[in-house]
Amino acid sequence: MALYKNIIQWTWNLTAGEHVAFIRYPFKELILDPVFKVLSIDTNKYVANIEVVKSDFLAIGTVYNNQPIAGLRRVKLTTIKDDLTYNNLI
Repeated sequence: MALYKNIIQWTWNLTAGEHVAFIRYPFKELILDPVFKVLSIDTNKYVANIEVVKSDFLAIGTVYNNQPIAGLRRVKLTTIKDDLTYNNLI
């Protein structure tokens, strides 16, 4: 598996098809396990149906329904070799 740099964003304007994760440790954002794909969102109840796409301890393909969006963060997985700004001083 390649080394990844994870860009974490809040859940504002979250849409189906995006990848999300639960961020519990603010200083360990580079360790994301599990990662989910958003299948659908209910904006009235502020919940989402999500599917496991990457995990070391959950079965890939498992769907969890009606999960609170408040605990999720949008995640963009980018390989370091494809991210031209990695390790550059800005």
